[in-house]
Amino acid sequence: MVKIGYAFVNDLSIDNLDFSDFCEERKNYVNSIGDEKRKKQSYCVWTLLLKMIKEEDIDVNSLKFLRLDYGKWVCLNLSIKFSLSHSDNVVAVSLAYKNLNAIDVQKCLPSCVTVINKLSNTQAFSTKNMSDIIEATRLFTIKEIIIKGSFNSFNSTYLKDKDGNNFVLSYAFENDDEIPQIKEYILD
Repeated sequence: MVKIGYAFVNDLSIDNLDFSDFCEERKNYVNSIGDEKRKKQSYCVWTLLLKMIKEEDIDVNSLKFLRLDYGKWVCLNLSIKFSLSHSDNVVAVSLAYKNLNAIDVQKCLPSCVTVINKLSNTQAFSTKNMSDIIEATRLFTIKEIIIKGSFNSFNSTYLKDKDGNNFVLSYAFENDDEIPQIKEYILD
């Protein structure tokens, strides 16, 4: 099983968050975030992960999660691997049994062009051309995936929110024989 899920969360309020499926460590972590936008992103990406796990008929309340020293979360009692990402009003999760995986989602912004131009030591992309911004953002997301692990191939898909903002969602799986399901979720 390899799955990718994403959700747009612009209309979700952080008032009265439902932590019933969260482990205590994750609940405390989310509640410790002072910035409202980051708190919402963290809550929503974790909610999406749990929703995807439930689809596999797994009792999420039986799972034990641990946050490692460098910030990555792992599941201690089930051989699932996952990766989490968020940017602006979109959250994304990749999920697989046993296979290392990574995901990154980014809003298409001129700042991605600046980073990629600096990394490549060129001015290959223009901050004024949307096609250049989208391609630079795709490369930026792949750079982020490379930081998360060693992968042979990368895939990208393009998203657009209800306001017309462009996003790039890139992902990689250790064993890319299986084609992932990509699904948009609604978080309520």
